[in-house]
Amino acid sequence: EAGGLPMLEFDGADDHLVLPEGFASFAGASFFAVVEAGATTGCAGLLHFSTGPGLNDVEFGRHTTNLLYYEVLASPLEGAENAFVAGRRLLVDVTQSADGTVELRIDRARTGSLGTLPLPGTVARTQNFVGRNIYTVCSPFLGRIGEIVFYPGALPAADRGRVAADLVE
Repeated sequence: EAGGLPMLEFDGADDHLVLPEGFASFAGASFFAVVEAGATTGCAGLLHFSTGPGLNDVEFGRHTTNLLYYEVLASPLEGAENAFVAGRRLLVDVTQSADGTVELRIDRARTGSLGTLPLPGTVARTQNFVGRNIYTVCSPFLGRIGEIVFYPGALPAADRGRVAADLVE
């Protein structure tokens, strides 16, 4: 525990949480996490939904080189390099609007440029995880996760601000 919020340790080798089948319907997405990443150079999923490798995937994670990323159907949008620093507690969040527009933020400031990705398809996802993804080129997450909040739709700015404020108090 640091800064008041208890956090789960993920060892970067085999620690992760398995989520049940579901996550089928998306009208966009809103994702928030309080994390402290360990020093790694590869990719690691924070929250991953799919039906198999590269199939109906939706992923929120940390990627080379130390950046926040969001991926839908193997199409990623990446934040600024070296913004997702190791060893520091950060609030990371991603919002995808119903029109596909995606914004990534670290500590409430935009990282990278706005982009557009397809909305995830409507299908029950069967391989769902916290702290890893199913890609063999990526390692499980190394670091600590204190909170994850996910909505299968884009929250309005005022609501995003309230969620972010609640997570950093």
